[in-house]
Amino acid sequence: VNSSLATQECRRCEALTYSFSPTDGCVGSVCGPRECVGCPTGARCEGGEDFQPAVPDSTWQLEEDLVRGVMVNRLVRCGPGHILVRDDEEGRSGLDQCVACPAGKYSVVDAVYPDVLRVE
Repeated sequence: VNSSLATQECRRCEALTYSFSPTDGCVGSVCGPRECVGCPTGARCEGGEDFQPAVPDSTWQLEEDLVRGVMVNRLVRCGPGHILVRDDEEGRSGLDQCVACPAGKYSVVDAVYPDVLRVE
């Protein structure tokens, strides 16, 4: 039971989830049950703090998810040849991904958030 930072129990996040912050779910020194964050579509997560972008030249940034009260990795840049797809609704970081350009099309510049395709 995570009733405070002092009594917080640690457990490794399972595959397909991750967590970077031991204070996720805490307000001040009071902590609620700590949930691991689901791995977004554009990454691979083997559990614990493991977070590997599916597209090697993509850039992810740690941001606070105000709905869940946890820190999440959000996609902010995809390299040339990719479209950056991101859902800006709070609590919806699971859709972040770099998608290859359609056949016959190619972008020679990086796709950078906030100038991206938004899911609505």
